[in-house]
Amino acid sequence: MFSFSSSSKSARSAAGLVGGFAAATTTWLIWAWQTVGDTFADGSFLVWPSLALATLGGFGLAYWQIGRRFRLGLALAAVVATSYWIFAPEDWWVTPLPEAGLASTAPGLEGVYCTCSEIGGFSGTVLELRDGKFRYWFYSDVMGLDEPRYPITGDYLVRGNRLVLGDKRIYEQNWFSDTVNGIRVLWRDDGRQVWREQHKIYDYAVLIKTNSRLADNGAVGGASIRSLYDAGMRKRIRFWKDPFVYGPQ
Repeated sequence: MFSFSSSSKSARSAAGLVGGFAAATTTWLIWAWQTVGDTFADGSFLVWPSLALATLGGFGLAYWQIGRRFRLGLALAAVVATSYWIFAPEDWWVTPLPEAGLASTAPGLEGVYCTCSEIGGFSGTVLELRDGKFRYWFYSDVMGLDEPRYPITGDYLVRGNRLVLGDKRIYEQNWFSDTVNGIRVLWRDDGRQVWREQHKIYDYAVLIKTNSRLADNGAVGGASIRSLYDAGMRKRIRFWKDPFVYGPQ
């Protein structure tokens, strides 16, 4: 007669599944605690491989351990892991990013434009338009050896809603003026296409006009990308996610 004991294959397999579940939940919590901002695990590509390895490791460990104390501990871990997924608030790990500056609703093209605050800490563009001339800065946490000395200065041309910066050292010389949610912006061509076709914003492809003071070194407080969201977008997009990882929001 079949005996379902702690050493049976069925019992070992069940214990292995519980062990994999507990190990995966523990790994998820570790990633959550290390998250800074609104993107889980800061968008690391190691999340899913680490969860898979933890699940396999937990399964193997629980499958071969038949000691009574281990099984009792495993049962407790299963209760804790299950309680987490049932009772923990959704996205409890999120730390909303602060708005570093205020978007400008001032009419007219001229003024200071910059990358949104959400990505401005590690990469961005700053553009000042004044009396038919411009000053341009670009910065990134990964800069090439052949970067020009900033700011780049020169004259700009306006052709309809198209702004042309007159210096070939600038990779993106063409920008397109627009008003989004009452705020003046400059689109890169790819960002403008995404906005027109999908009503989504690619954060890296738009400069927002700001009221913040521009320092001589190009430092300026950028506005949050959420300043461009209408009511529908605010309802749809609860938390900021890096568009480089997740695409336009």
